[in-house]
Amino acid sequence: MSHFEFPERTIINRKIPKKTLFSQVGFSPTEKDLFTSEIEGIYLLSIMNEDSMNLQAFYTDEFNYAEVIWIYVRLRRKNQLKKIAETMHKAFPNPSVLVLSLHNQIALSTAHKRVNQNDRTKVVIDEPIITNLFHGKEALTPYNKLLGSITSTKLSVVNVYALYDDLHQWLRCEPLIPLTDTFSTIRETREQIINILDDIHENQDKIHQLKQEQKRQIEFSVQMDLHMEIKKCEKHINEQIHELKGLCN
Repeated sequence: MSHFEFPERTIINRKIPKKTLFSQVGFSPTEKDLFTSEIEGIYLLSIMNEDSMNLQAFYTDEFNYAEVIWIYVRLRRKNQLKKIAETMHKAFPNPSVLVLSLHNQIALSTAHKRVNQNDRTKVVIDEPIITNLFHGKEALTPYNKLLGSITSTKLSVVNVYALYDDLHQWLRCEPLIPLTDTFSTIRETREQIINILDDIHENQDKIHQLKQEQKRQIEFSVQMDLHMEIKKCEKHINEQIHELKGLCN
């Protein structure tokens, strides 16, 4: 885990027994089965807070962020990566960075957690961001640039929320890598890149829906109209990818 460059005072490296989580979190039988069958081990890597790195807590009506925790999850196989990430975020009320490890690869995941306005002892978890699995030790790769952008020395340290959201936004840029085979660490263009990536994702979803509708249609003329709409979306995606490459140069 050296590529994360944790400040020494934040490092914990302690195993978390699964039974401890089972007793503290209201997991369903399906979620317990997921832990048993898919997860080899869970470890608390690091805690970033006011004591460990002079990081001010952030309390508002919406957020209750006292610390950022880094959790290492050793997986048995690739199955249900998204479901595992969602369940792990549920297990910890604090903002968490998940390092999901399989063999020599890792995936990273974050999710903002907001105060439940109906029960302030609970949190509402946003849709998690989950990267693809990648080799974390390879130098001079786009993923190495991504890792470099989320080290503690590069992140905002105004307060706990600022640090976590900064890291979260960098992970939102990860789809840039499979699309362009590069990664931009230019903070000034990050929001623009995220907006383009969101637009590409929406068009990819639209193409999937159009293809499903095309299969259901019998009339040739309707199929051709859907085909033209698909081509229009594909053209828009290619234009957006070209724009992304320009922002990365």
